[in-house]
Amino acid sequence: MTSQHSSPQPEARVRARDLGVAFDGEPGVLDAITDVPGLEVGFTTLIEGEGAHAVRSGVTAILPRGSDGVGVACAAAVHSFNGNGELTGRSWIDESGSLALPIALPHHEIRAAAERMSVR
Repeated sequence: MTSQHSSPQPEARVRARDLGVAFDGEPGVLDAITDVPGLEVGFTTLIEGEGAHAVRSGVTAILPRGSDGVGVACAAAVHSFNGNGELTGRSWIDESGSLALPIALPHHEIRAAAERMSVR
C-alpha cells in the first residue's frame, strides 16, 4: 500500500484593506514597502556551523533614501507597540526627529546585526 502526501496549501493572507480598513492613497504595483519611490530594501542571511553551534540568523536593511542617500536625513519617529525590545539609536530619533542611516531589522540578535552593519 502506498500513500501520497500533499503539501498543505497556504491560506490566503487577509489584508487590512480587505477588512475595510481605510488607508490614504492606493497600493503600489507589488503592494509592498518596495513600491515606495527611492526606498531600497536588502537582506543577508548567515548560515554557519552544524548542531548545537549552528548559526541561523540574518538582517534586513531598509534604506529610506536608497543607497545613494545614506547620510541624507529623512523625517523619523518611534512608536513602541509593547514596550519590549531594544532600538539602537532611539534617543537620536526622539531628539532630532530624523534618521540618516539604514534601518536594520535583525532576524535573530540585535547586537550581531548592529556589529555587522558597522563593519561594512
